[in-house]
Amino acid sequence: MKLRTVFLALGLSLSMVACGGDDASPIPIDQLPAELAAAQCAQTFRCCDAAELMDRFQGADPPITTEQECTTYLTGVFTGFLDPEPVTSGRQSYDASAAGSCISASSSAACTDQSDAPASCDRVFVGLVAAGGMCKSSSDCAGDASYCDGATSTTFGTCKARAALGASCANDPCVDDSYCDDTTVLCTALKANGAACGFDDECQSDNCDIATDLCAPPAPITTCDGV
Repeated sequence: MKLRTVFLALGLSLSMVACGGDDASPIPIDQLPAELAAAQCAQTFRCCDAAELMDRFQGADPPITTEQECTTYLTGVFTGFLDPEPVTSGRQSYDASAAGSCISASSSAACTDQSDAPASCDRVFVGLVAAGGMCKSSSDCAGDASYCDGATSTTFGTCKARAALGASCANDPCVDDSYCDDTTVLCTALKANGAACGFDDECQSDNCDIATDLCAPPAPITTCDGV
């Protein structure tokens, strides 16, 4: 699983991993959840006031009031998302140096930095299963143009190629930068801002404004501004 995907799934700001250096220390896979949590919490408690902290951790019970509580809480959360089993089973590789680079700047990132995560975050976990091989998730499959078909919680699926731009998407999901058009049932290029839309996944911005039914820039990420 890509680390940027983990952050998006948890509703965390990608600015927390804005820029990692290539000289960062490698992070063993068993230490990644704790290291990621410590970096996230250091930046959070430096930038957030009491109200912003309450909003950011509103799902935590008991409430989080200290950096150590934050680190303990997020370590548990990240541990649940970053399962090492695909790596130990050989379906994915893990790059400890890329992991270090990905999160090295998170504790000192500017509070208002909205930069995207560096490319190193996408190299931390890499799928190794070729087309036709067994998989448990699409993250196991080699390359972004493939996905895991038919996997359940108890059975393996098979890595298959995604449908190409212009091809039928009746049976397979589309490649990146395209969506499945409900009318033509063909993979169609994503729409630019201002184009008519019905669903978020039609838009390059992944945001179809419900008031105008037009593709529009996404709402800004709510971050702590250090004020």
